[in-house]
Amino acid sequence: MNDPNYIRVAGHRGYRKAFPENTLLSFQKALEIGVDMIEFDLHLSKDGHLVIIHDDLLDRTTNGSGPVKDLTLSELQSLDAGSWMGPEFKGLTIPTLDELLETVHSQPDLLFNVEIKSKTHETVDKAIHTLKHFNVIDRCVIACFDARILHYVHDHWGLRCQGFPETHLQNYSDGPEGTFSKLYSVGIEKSILTPERVKHFQALNILPWGYVIDTTSDAQKCLDLGVTLVTCDDPVPALNLYRSLGVHP
Repeated sequence: MNDPNYIRVAGHRGYRKAFPENTLLSFQKALEIGVDMIEFDLHLSKDGHLVIIHDDLLDRTTNGSGPVKDLTLSELQSLDAGSWMGPEFKGLTIPTLDELLETVHSQPDLLFNVEIKSKTHETVDKAIHTLKHFNVIDRCVIACFDARILHYVHDHWGLRCQGFPETHLQNYSDGPEGTFSKLYSVGIEKSILTPERVKHFQALNILPWGYVIDTTSDAQKCLDLGVTLVTCDDPVPALNLYRSLGVHP
């Protein structure tokens, strides 16, 4: 997953710039343009199913309203998750984790950045069992903005974790056995992506990843700083630049 000769590109919620985020269409379009990784968000439905949606509330990206956790899977999948972006996307639905993994099963090199939004051990356990069932767990990094979840993923499951700078983490703990000792990678938002911060995490043997990197200039900055992966709403500028420089696998 980490090759010092290359910088990889992840599609943030798929190809979010051009297609409704966290839908199967968005993920499929991201794969078509050649991303190395897809990033997506997991919630639990009222009846315990893993669904892919970013917000705690349904209001922004569906024609529903209220908390995701208050609806069953059947109720969630009856909602329209595409029309908010344009009438041409009417009828897209909230996918399950199973549906996504079934859709991408023919992509043996695809990497997965799995962000835990329902911040419970139950969500983590169900996600990991599903990822193992589809034989993709070795290609996954589990992300969360709650350090307690990252500790659980690392200590209980022994899996790769992506965290964030301490200012962006809930329940961060310092020290030699603290949160940073659990991390494989760290997502650094572009507004705080500095040489000093990148060097800090490199010294801790934590891979520095940049987000959201949507312009050629930002992609070049990440390359110059030694960032190893960029997460993009629009992956095209980064892909074009890195391919032209021979630093994209």
